[in-house]
Amino acid sequence: MDVPLTPIMHEVIDEENYTNIPSISSIPSLPTPTATSRKTRSKRPKVLSKRSKVLKKFSLEYTWRRAFFQHRAELETSNENDEYEDISLNDTVLDYFMKFFSEDIFVDIVNETNMYSVHKSGKSIDLSVDEFRDFLAIKIMMGIVVMPSYLDYWSKQFRFAPIADLMSLKKYQLIRRYLHFADVNFENSDRHYKVRPVVEKIKKNCLAQETERNFSVDEMMIPYKGTKAGKRRQYMKDKPNKWGFKNYVRVGPSGMIYDFILYGGEDTFRFHKFADDEATIGFGAQIVLALCQSIKNRPSTVCFDNFFSSPELVYILRERYGHLFAWNHST
Repeated sequence: MDVPLTPIMHEVIDEENYTNIPSISSIPSLPTPTATSRKTRSKRPKVLSKRSKVLKKFSLEYTWRRAFFQHRAELETSNENDEYEDISLNDTVLDYFMKFFSEDIFVDIVNETNMYSVHKSGKSIDLSVDEFRDFLAIKIMMGIVVMPSYLDYWSKQFRFAPIADLMSLKKYQLIRRYLHFADVNFENSDRHYKVRPVVEKIKKNCLAQETERNFSVDEMMIPYKGTKAGKRRQYMKDKPNKWGFKNYVRVGPSGMIYDFILYGGEDTFRFHKFADDEATIGFGAQIVLALCQSIKNRPSTVCFDNFFSSPELVYILRERYGHLFAWNHST
């Protein structure tokens, strides 16, 4: 049946050749794909995927028997510098604090905060080092004198002079809003990349204080009940502070923390290297090894509980790191 063309089709198609346009039924159909069977799939070339190196687990061959301890171990003769020195009576509380939170940390935080405010608002808040010291002092005082809201410290009814006189509410809110610790343009898979520069400098300052030879390795919680930390926040029902950031520490009898590792899941050991056999002895044992790698005075005595302990760990500590150990079996 001849169908008349519309005016628009007259302009596009030549009417003389219109009858030569093939119909849909006259177009040859494409061949239907044949179903693949297991035999045909097996003949296809296989694409080789890169597999990670599988390490053979390091394990000792031993038999337990009850006997008296027959081995002797002698520590090197210590001198006055090897013993822990308490803070001088002339040092102030600020002097003690600055041993760990050094001046370069203040400068870095101030610079990153000003850069972040420019990035977000297009204008710097012009934060100075002295203003940040005041801000930090306010945060410490807020932890001692607790009020329902931070606005109460500046309110007419509950005004707290040591805080309200130190900084205006507007300036405090600006710093609180734009406080930053790392370059906003630098982002990687590290779970703690936003605080990593500050964390590493504090760790360096902790290591600089180390003078003891006896240590304990254990886990602690940095309290945090907020909801903006994602998977970085952990829950441990047996800890006094059940919600927070899990932190593995190496401390001395004085109570000083000399080294620590923030828990980051599979990325916990981003900045640590292990030998092939050390990488197979389990997460808890690797924590002890990572924290013992930074010990200055060797040999030293390291204590840890049964969560970290294994015969392989004890062997590596003694033979490779030159440390003695004390296994505190806790229930």
